[in-house]
Amino acid sequence: MARRIILESDQSIFYLNSQAGFNQNLPKTAIREGLEISRDFVDDDGNQLDTFGQGKEITVRLRIRALKKPMTNVAVVDLLPGGFEVVRSSVPRTAFNWRADYVDIREDRVIFYGAFDTSIKELEYKVKLTAAGNFVAPPAFAESMYDRSIKASTAAARFEVTPSH
Repeated sequence: MARRIILESDQSIFYLNSQAGFNQNLPKTAIREGLEISRDFVDDDGNQLDTFGQGKEITVRLRIRALKKPMTNVAVVDLLPGGFEVVRSSVPRTAFNWRADYVDIREDRVIFYGAFDTSIKELEYKVKLTAAGNFVAPPAFAESMYDRSIKASTAAARFEVTPSH
């Protein structure tokens, strides 16, 4: 692991620094700085879950709002635990009276880009639980793309996927 990089040159120099990995110490509390976000895993009846069976689908429910004034250019990133597979057809571009500017569905996360006002916007999509085990659900977070002081995140959580029989 590099702790320091020193670049010296008599001419103009351009460089790219790329990082990869994960936090070893996950946050235990939520952050609310201009935005607020929460995430629940729920069944078809809306009951919150922290355990469910392998091979089944559950709903991920995100709730996002601005705390004081409307915010534009917000990225909402929902990073999923290992063994959770996004059901691509379930990811909305619109939700009630809200419309995303753009939605990016990746293998391990869903990213919504858009504007949020002080009313709660509820975004839901489905995931399939493909692997049994105990998983850490990394924090979901929302952040202004142009003002790094505006951000919110959930606390990390645990989720158990029980083996199918």
